[in-house]
Amino acid sequence: MRKPNYAEMRHMLARDESEHANVSDIYEMVLFGTKGYNDCSKDDIMEIFVKKFGTHYIPKKEVK
Repeated sequence: MRKPNYAEMRHMLARDESEHANVSDIYEMVLFGTKGYNDCSKDDIMEIFVKKFGTHYIPKKEVK
């Protein structure tokens, strides 16, 4: 059985956002802070991930 790998989804979202951030985005994060993907619920991560990458890119992991 396979289920979504939320840890990998969080890493993919963070990697994508950091690769595409511009100076003004970084400035606002440093000034105002930001809620990290680690602090988001699984439902929120799934919603954000699907909007950005689509359902066909959801990483899966084996579950016993």
